[in-house]
Amino acid sequence: MLIRFFREVDYLPVSQLLNEVYRDPTRMTRWKPDRLRTEFKTRGTNPHENCVVLEDAEGDLVGFCGYEPMAGGRALLDGPVLHQEVRGRGWGQRLWQEVSSLLKVRGIRTVSAVLGAGNDRALSFLTDLGFRRDKTDVIVVNERKRQHPVEVPEGVSIRCGGDDLDPAAYEDLHSSLFARRSLAYLGVLFRNPDYLLFTAECQGELVGHLELEILGEVATIEAFGVLPDFRRRGIGKALLARALNHAWQQPGVDLVRQIWKTSEPGFLKVYLELGFTEKASIHALTRILEP
Repeated sequence: MLIRFFREVDYLPVSQLLNEVYRDPTRMTRWKPDRLRTEFKTRGTNPHENCVVLEDAEGDLVGFCGYEPMAGGRALLDGPVLHQEVRGRGWGQRLWQEVSSLLKVRGIRTVSAVLGAGNDRALSFLTDLGFRRDKTDVIVVNERKRQHPVEVPEGVSIRCGGDDLDPAAYEDLHSSLFARRSLAYLGVLFRNPDYLLFTAECQGELVGHLELEILGEVATIEAFGVLPDFRRRGIGKALLARALNHAWQQPGVDLVRQIWKTSEPGFLKVYLELGFTEKASIHALTRILEP
């Protein structure tokens, strides 16, 4: 068995490995080499430096582990992911040790991980490695293809994209609700025809947004938020209805999904009113690496 850095030829076998291991009813992602390559680029991950793979004696790829760099000396762990036949032999821990060594050398001390609430084996594995649960998010999905009325509050306008959308102003809005992203990263999203930015504007000010990514049969709401002073006015529901209508108009789309944050219960009510149902839960875990 050999642990080595990710190579260009690994996009296909890693995609196949991810599809074999992650089979869930929400169909969060069906991986293909081009999709994996785009994902790495969008997330700012250099797989040749941040990811390692496990090869068996025949040279077949049977394991993968890596990380996505984040702001503030943090990282999001990808994996370890192993074929069934090599589990229970300590290879998951070996892959983690390789990646954690890379993190320490690069000055990263806080590592996060996410996994399905029903994945007790992975939860036990990460707990044994020192990860501790922070929170649990609920995945909501919609499979009811219907158009919804978009009831926009008076004085508010909602649109999708637009050449005059200011990236800096848009990211200021996003960062007031979520973590700040670089303008270079945002530029990748702006240029991606499958990544749509819906905005709500009131008196010339951006007050809400929703980001929708369409990949084959699945449309994913990647970000969704309204400024606190403008909530409970129907802006969020109008944004969601507009995005949902757009998703159902795309050929082949038969599932719309989103991860709902448990700290924002008002949004769950909006999802349920537009035909979403609770499907699964995801745990978020964190570990602090010792120097």
